[in-house]
Amino acid sequence: MKAAISQEMKTVSIELPVSEYNFLKTLSKKMGWVTKLVKTKPVAKSELDLAIEDVKKGNVVSFDNVEDAINYLNS
Repeated sequence: MKAAISQEMKTVSIELPVSEYNFLKTLSKKMGWVTKLVKTKPVAKSELDLAIEDVKKGNVVSFDNVEDAINYLNS
């Protein structure tokens, strides 16, 4: 089924695994759709996201008192 020029067209963005891209290309070709691979920049992670990842990985330091924390920071 080829898309007629007079048909209204919409642009849709889809995120899918790289392994599925060839399937989408094949399906699109059979349906008469146009596909275009758009490269995107990776989204920078915020400091909070990085801190949460550190906690999940177990990269945490705990102290019994404030003096131990201050000594750790000063070392």
